[in-house]
Amino acid sequence: AVVARMNLQYKVPLQCDDEFFSRLWLEKQGVRYVFHQDIFRAKDEKLCLKATVELVCLINGKLGNSEDYDKAFEKYFSSQG
Repeated sequence: AVVARMNLQYKVPLQCDDEFFSRLWLEKQGVRYVFHQDIFRAKDEKLCLKATVELVCLINGKLGNSEDYDKAFEKYFSSQG
């Protein structure tokens, strides 16, 4: 798989000693695997970063579905968005 697109939206800065937590979910859109990640500052739960990373599989040099990836990610797929 290769990264086809990445979008990072910085919302609120984190400082050196800030604690944070991350929420990650995955969905499949056609041949793309879309990873969504939100990072929140722990002390006030402010959204600091919203990221989307799209992966695609190349099979013999062409975009295609990967049964191995589908099976590996199956339990993580979400319709959340």
